[in-house]
Amino acid sequence: MTRSAFSIVRSDLDIKFWLDGAPDINAVRPAVCPCCQATGGALGGRFNLVGHGVRLRQLRGPLSPGDPSTERVLFARRFRCRNCSSVVLVAPRVVVPGRHYAAPAIAGAFARFGVRRERPAQVEGATRGAVRGASTIAGGGRWTAGC
Repeated sequence: MTRSAFSIVRSDLDIKFWLDGAPDINAVRPAVCPCCQATGGALGGRFNLVGHGVRLRQLRGPLSPGDPSTERVLFARRFRCRNCSSVVLVAPRVVVPGRHYAAPAIAGAFARFGVRRERPAQVEGATRGAVRGASTIAGGGRWTAGC
């Protein structure tokens, strides 16, 4: 049995719409499948990208510059392509694949390392803030992996 392809699509809806619960399925359905480019919308009454449930996604750190650090859980919507059987996860722009920290938290930590030349302990305190049990940033090494 082979696994289907998996892709993440960033939604234009603001993060606030995602924190209150999963947005309406039609508001976030991608226009095309990112794997096979099949049209996502209805063709003759049939959707190529059909709802495939929701996934809880943990998000740590500030959601925008200047915000306090928090730990939140949001609902990301999943779709399955009828054409190529791929699974597509739709999430807000601040979600970074494979990372628990929000994009603004990672960008802020890099700026503090690179521009302000702060030590990891200083950056960690600002990034983690009030987030209990958050893992250390370990000098940003894991965040830069694959860049």
